[in-house]
Amino acid sequence: MPERKFFLGIDQTGAVFRHGRPKPLPACIVKGEEVELFSLPFFTKESLLRFVPEKILKNTFIGLDCVLGLPRNLELSWRDAIRGTLKEPGFGRIHAEHFFQRIGKGTIPRREVELRCKANSVFQNRPFQKNVQTGTYRLWREMAEDPNWFFVPNLPGENKEKRVPVFEGYPSLAWRQLFPVKTRSPKDLPALLRQAWPKLVWKQAQQRLVEKDPNYADSLVLALAVRQYAKAALARD
Repeated sequence: MPERKFFLGIDQTGAVFRHGRPKPLPACIVKGEEVELFSLPFFTKESLLRFVPEKILKNTFIGLDCVLGLPRNLELSWRDAIRGTLKEPGFGRIHAEHFFQRIGKGTIPRREVELRCKANSVFQNRPFQKNVQTGTYRLWREMAEDPNWFFVPNLPGENKEKRVPVFEGYPSLAWRQLFPVKTRSPKDLPALLRQAWPKLVWKQAQQRLVEKDPNYADSLVLALAVRQYAKAALARD
């Protein structure tokens, strides 16, 4: 596996336009000490290559704000599950809820960790998980449309040969792990970055975007979390 030197964070959104197509994904790539933000139309290789040259993409770790895995009791592989999204006629909350109820055979799936913690399923849209559920469905569907350029570390049976690793990422957790703060505040992020990574370079317009838009702030934090932890995660795989 090549030595990877680039780190891409992508914040999910399940929101759709009136015509039903999903809205763009806030994204950030860290190349050395350079930070670059962009708006990604779809999570496909073709879409990524509009912003990231192939020679860079093949040497990139990706942190994706998305659930990557399923409860063991479903007896369904994750790859089979994402292919199942293509049976749904579109994007958005209604299609996401129908999909997860279908693979859960009438109920919303719950992972073992959620059962042990007595927590709500990340696959349901009420009361607080709407964006996680709908955004995960959207990303799974786009991954199913273009499934052969990436792999998910630690999932059984994944083909890693000449593919890009994609890690499940949680922005709220990444903020807590990277910075000594109790809440995530986009306007405070530039100052936090100057303290933790004083050599990071980015344009003023992009700094203003991060301060104004929490989704772009989350994509940057995800990219930095991947840079911090991905190599160790792959070593355990």
